[in-house]
Amino acid sequence: LAVPGVALQIIDNNSTAPVALAQLVDEWAAMRVVSDGTDAPPPELGLSLSPVADPLLQEQTQVWSSVGALARKAITYWWAARMSDVPETDFELRLRNAWWISPGKRGQVMPAPELIVWRTLATHLGGRDAVESLDLLPGVKMLVVSPRTLDDLDTEAPRSSARGGLVLWRDEPSNEEAVLDLPLAQTAVQIYDIMGNETIVHPTPSGNVGVPTHKIPITRSPIIVEGINAELVRFLAKIKLDPSELEARSGVHRHILSVENPWDIAVSGRIFLVEPGGYTGRPEDINRSWEIRPRVQAFTLGPNEQREFPIDFSYSLGELAGEKDLVFDVELEADNDYPLLRVKRTIELKLPGVEMELTARRNDAGITVITATISHNLDSDQHYEIIAVAPNEPRIRRSINALKSGQTVTRQFGFSKVGRGDEVVVALLPRDSATRLNKSIIVP
Repeated sequence: LAVPGVALQIIDNNSTAPVALAQLVDEWAAMRVVSDGTDAPPPELGLSLSPVADPLLQEQTQVWSSVGALARKAITYWWAARMSDVPETDFELRLRNAWWISPGKRGQVMPAPELIVWRTLATHLGGRDAVESLDLLPGVKMLVVSPRTLDDLDTEAPRSSARGGLVLWRDEPSNEEAVLDLPLAQTAVQIYDIMGNETIVHPTPSGNVGVPTHKIPITRSPIIVEGINAELVRFLAKIKLDPSELEARSGVHRHILSVENPWDIAVSGRIFLVEPGGYTGRPEDINRSWEIRPRVQAFTLGPNEQREFPIDFSYSLGELAGEKDLVFDVELEADNDYPLLRVKRTIELKLPGVEMELTARRNDAGITVITATISHNLDSDQHYEIIAVAPNEPRIRRSINALKSGQTVTRQFGFSKVGRGDEVVVALLPRDSATRLNKSIIVP
């Protein structure tokens, strides 16, 4: 139990989730505000982390997983403490039991791998401030930290090392690749893994117009990027559309383009919305069924000003559902005249409240069977028509009547001429509605 004026020391049992540590700090900070004005000394909150086990008893992947987990907890606690209104001196973060003894009669005392992680975090985060958490890549933690002080820098380090830092990791395990593809500065940046290994990443031209960008793979184990232009990264990462999804219905869809200036000076420029629509590829690949007005938005922002601009989308009712590339090209005049910049995101075209999943298989008779599984969470019963379209085959129609909320149904379609590699499109049409959910599947 936390009592005002009494220090609380938390000893992690290696099963605590990082989010729980952030909540602990938030609650402690709130309690500190309540206790202000009393004669009691300020409360202190400490967190002790420790290695999981003797590294000789673990596989290499287990060791890497355990040190990655410790790093995520330490950074999360440090970040929450720095973002709170409580002085940093009222928080303590330490590593205990950071040594192990090798087996045998003459066992030697050796540093645990976590001790190297601790040194890396202390070197790159010690004395710095938390600036902002950015939401650019789904499922990725992206934390901007302040520049390191001159006293913390190696005098022989590149000049860019004195600039801001970025901490990245994946929130959850995943087999999908996550890559930060963003201009982080006009120079090379330095990447450090939690063991302190350094990699230099230069900006390289990419895309159809050769936009310079840094490409950085992101894993579950945190990495620290040094030498970033923190204001530039914050500006680019906060260019957003709201709502962040496209609805599968006909007509014009109103969205809001949000732009924010993190500099203490006025900035200006233009934002080109080049995707969806195929404008990042060859001219013959442009899809003119996507109409976005305006595709070019000029802006002028005062210091720390945020503005919103209306953007209208319209597209074919036959457009396939799923994630679409959402790409902004940016011309920017701020603390420098920057070259063309590119921000890559995704936006999902979907039918809110309705789900349809497709599977395909070949049966023993050589028939390709497409199975559509449909469900919804809308307030009322729903009625649908569902149509499957395959190459060189007549389309097949099915009906779904009075599908209740939370209920799941399947419909199957059989095709005799469809072979491996063919694409089958299935359209779900709610009756008496201008909406249509289209999905496709490639026959395996």
